[in-house]
Amino acid sequence: SLIRYSLSETLSEIVYKFHSNNDLDNILNDCRLALEGQNYLESYKTIARCFSKVTTILSRLENMTGEDLRTSIENYVKKNYAVPDISLNHIAKEFNFSYSYLSKFFKKEFGCTFVNYLHLIRIEASKNLLRDGSSPISEVAEKLGYLSSNTFIKTFKKYEGMSPGEFR
Repeated sequence: SLIRYSLSETLSEIVYKFHSNNDLDNILNDCRLALEGQNYLESYKTIARCFSKVTTILSRLENMTGEDLRTSIENYVKKNYAVPDISLNHIAKEFNFSYSYLSKFFKKEFGCTFVNYLHLIRIEASKNLLRDGSSPISEVAEKLGYLSSNTFIKTFKKYEGMSPGEFR
C-alpha cells in the first residue's frame, strides 16, 4: 500500500532523473505490475530485484565517460548531419539519455547548443561543396540537410559573414 507506492515512486524518480531509456522504462513497468497484489515480503523482493536491474543499467551508462560520450556524439553528428530531421531529441533517443541531460551536457562539453553545433558542421561541409563550384546552391543546401536554400543562405551568412555565392 503506502510502502509499496513509496518504493515504486522512488524507483521512478531514480529512473527518470538520470536517463530516459527503454530498458529502464520496461523494468519500472514490470515492477509496478509485479507489486500489485503482493504481500510486503514479496513486494520487498520485487523492489530489490528492480533496484538491482536499474543499478546495473545505470552503472553501464554512467561508465561511459563524458569524453566517450562527446566523441560518440561528434562522430554521430558528422555522419548524420545531412539528415534533415536530425535533432537533439533524436540523438538523446539514439544514445539513451534524456533530452534535458543531453542538452546540458552539450552546452558544457561543446560550449554551444546542439543547433549551433549542427550549423557549424553543416557550414564546414558546405565550404567544400561550394569550392567545387559544380552544384547549385539549392543542391548544396539539400545535400547538407537544409529543407530550404533560403535557410542555408541565411545560416551561412550568419556564421561566415558572407553569402554562399560570395564565398564561392
